[in-house]
This record gives sequence, C-alpha cells and structure tokens, in this order.
Amino acid sequence: MDVYAKEARQLALWFTAISTLAVFALLPFSKITFTGTDLGRIAFVTGIAGVCAGYCWKRGMDRLAPGLEAVMLGLFMTVPILVSTYLAMSLDHPLADESLAYADGIMGFDWTVFIGFVDGHPDLGSGPIKLI
Repeated sequence: MDVYAKEARQLALWFTAISTLAVFALLPFSKITFTGTDLGRIAFVTGIAGVCAGYCWKRGMDRLAPGLEAVMLGLFMTVPILVSTYLAMSLDHPLADESLAYADGIMGFDWTVFIGFVDGHPDLGSGPIKLI
C-alpha cells in the first residue's frame, strides 16, 4: 500500500471514530434515548466485516482488505449518521429555509422556476434514467 493510501485509510478511521464519539457525546443533551442493544444487526455485520478485513490484512490480501474496510466503515457510519439526524431534529431549532433561499437568491437560482420547469416536463422522469 502506498503512502497516500495509508494516509487516506488513517484519515477515514480517525474521522469515523471522532464523529461517532462526538455524536454520542451530545446524546445526554437531547431527548433521545439510546442503548447499546439498539445497534443490533448493524454491529454484528460491521464486526464480521472488520474481522474479515483484519484477516485479509494479516494474510496479505491487499486488494480485498480495503474493500472490506470500506464496507465496515460505511456500515458503522450509518449509526452515528442516523443518531445525528434524530439529534438535530430533537433540538427544535428553526428550519434554515430562509437562509437557504437567501443563498439561492445570491447565486441567482430560483427554485420555484426550477420546480415549475420539472413539473411541466413529465418526460424528464420517464426516460431510461429516471431523474425524479
């Protein structure tokens, strides 16, 4: 494995660990209750992928191990992403619609015209690649 791949791998592992810790550290300040048993099958499948990736690294399967690590990290990140989504909703902050509409206006993008265009052309969603 080259230097850049090792750095990217370490970055992915650290990002996953830090983001997971950050999300779970914020749980006591929210209305969400979360227990370790809530992880269920996702923890089991993630653990299997992690064990298989470790085995592949030990046996020198340099092409299979990164793929299994990517699957493991992807599955593992679903838990903090899901929890952070519910965490954000539980804080009862106002929506950012006005700020987003203002930013769109600065860029010259008019959502109402865009939605009208898409709604007025039903063929956009009927081709071989569905857009909507």
